[in-house]
Amino acid sequence: MKLTKIIGLASMAAVSALAIAGCGNKSSDGGKVSLSINYYNGAISKQAIKNTKAKFPKYKLTFKQVPANEDYDTKLKASLSSTSAPDIAAINSNIVDYLPYKEKFVNLADYGTDKVADQYVAWKWDSTFATKDYQIAMPIDIGPTAFMYNVANFKKSRFANRP
Repeated sequence: MKLTKIIGLASMAAVSALAIAGCGNKSSDGGKVSLSINYYNGAISKQAIKNTKAKFPKYKLTFKQVPANEDYDTKLKASLSSTSAPDIAAINSNIVDYLPYKEKFVNLADYGTDKVADQYVAWKWDSTFATKDYQIAMPIDIGPTAFMYNVANFKKSRFANRP
């Protein structure tokens, strides 16, 4: 499956779960529910955003790309105690840092996410739970997406001759 399709499916699953949960606000835009989605550079492709908007036309989805720097997590955690928190936010592999904030997140397990669990790598799926039955996130990918190495140096290494 293409990476953009996987990311698109994960994005749609996350948007779907949170939209069903009633997050967001009714807007004057035809009564659509508005959902704000923050993501860091490179977390969600433009095609995945386009696909998600097409899949959920009854929602007003506002994607905001923010820099992937040390301030991302600091600002996101600070926003959890205010009204400025996005409805949906991309969190990197440091999801464990957000588990203590579980009460600030919708429990996705209440919305049937177990039905798609088999579509994810088990360890990544398990990392999205704050407790055994309280899921605060949906996986987007398992990263890294590629492993690069210098072919000449690799051939010289002790790993090149392993079966």
